[in-house]
Amino acid sequence: MSEAGGIVEDVPNRRTYSDGQLAEAIRGSKNWAGVLKCLGKQRNYSTTHIRRVAERLGLDIAHLSHSVLPVVAPPHEFKRAPHLTHRAGSSFAAAWFMERGYTVSVPLESVPYDLVTESDGGLRRIQVKTTRSRETQTGRYRVHLHRCIYDASGVRNAHGQMRQVSYTSGEVDYFFILTASRHVYLIPLSVIAEKKYIVLDTKYSGFLQDGPP
Repeated sequence: MSEAGGIVEDVPNRRTYSDGQLAEAIRGSKNWAGVLKCLGKQRNYSTTHIRRVAERLGLDIAHLSHSVLPVVAPPHEFKRAPHLTHRAGSSFAAAWFMERGYTVSVPLESVPYDLVTESDGGLRRIQVKTTRSRETQTGRYRVHLHRCIYDASGVRNAHGQMRQVSYTSGEVDYFFILTASRHVYLIPLSVIAEKKYIVLDTKYSGFLQDGPP
């Protein structure tokens, strides 16, 4: 124990820094980890004694937090590829519903919808659409809502005899739309029935659920 200015102070070991060094370290740091670094202390060094000294000296420590020094993360080899968003669409949608507590099922046979999910109103059929296509002038995302079916009487093209048709109320309940910037829209079929495509402008802003993290 030592006594300074009438205040009894615990001294676990001899100080290796002056009052001025401590004041400068506190002024120039955002957290206690930074103070420790300025004073030449290890990051796991207890700040209890340093805090007591700072309080005795009347130093302002209100701006200091207890966050530790960040660990420098080396770059990894996994790069995001927005042009491949379509490959993750159904998995992303399934995770979106499941993290909200709803069970998701995936159809085994070829059907017009991609997922079936529980909801507060019962089971709902979900068609997942992804997009990275933007309008040239506005930059708004453009979403194609049709599906292609085989048509033996149709004109043969590069993809075979396919015909574009809109989804009906007997096939789908909701469109789950995921953009390349990872914005999520959940739009009932009744809102966009018979449309072959839509542009995600302010008209549909009320259906925006999530943005990128």
